[in-house]
Amino acid sequence: MSKPFQDPDTSEFADVAVRFTNVRFGINRNYRDNQGNHPVCLIADLVTASGAERADQIFSIGPGYVAIDGGAAVEHENKKFNRGPNLGFSKGSKGATFLDSLCADEADYPALAERGAKTGGPRNAAFWEGLVCQMDEEIIEFGKEDEHGKKKTFRQPLATKLYGWDCEIPVDGDEDGDGLPPA
Repeated sequence: MSKPFQDPDTSEFADVAVRFTNVRFGINRNYRDNQGNHPVCLIADLVTASGAERADQIFSIGPGYVAIDGGAAVEHENKKFNRGPNLGFSKGSKGATFLDSLCADEADYPALAERGAKTGGPRNAAFWEGLVCQMDEEIIEFGKEDEHGKKKTFRQPLATKLYGWDCEIPVDGDEDGDGLPPA
């Protein structure tokens, strides 16, 4: 049996609209970074219009982050990374890559900026709570090519469309926007 909203044939994260709920920063003992550590991550439950849920979706955010306020926010242990305009996550982390995918469409900048101003930005769980977006999984290449010309890869859930926050979750396959699945 496949996980909720996962393609049973490929085991990949299938294209689906989701709402982020129960968002927090913390350690999930089922996740280790490439150093074997249990780092602080962005963790969210993802829910579809039909009510299917993927609990504890983990987005790595990079080394050196510490959860504060009971997981409501995160800061870097090196204080110089906690000031200035660039208060996202470590470059190349799944959290940073997902945030970049949310920012891919320039038309979404005003909504993202407004949400950031209202909640304190992506290092605050409130920024993510209630987020509704279309997600798909892509294969991301990284690192140097090996002797066969291949790079290492990992599967990354990415936002392909931002719908907003605390809005209705579109029905999967609702191409015409009528709230109904295809006939």
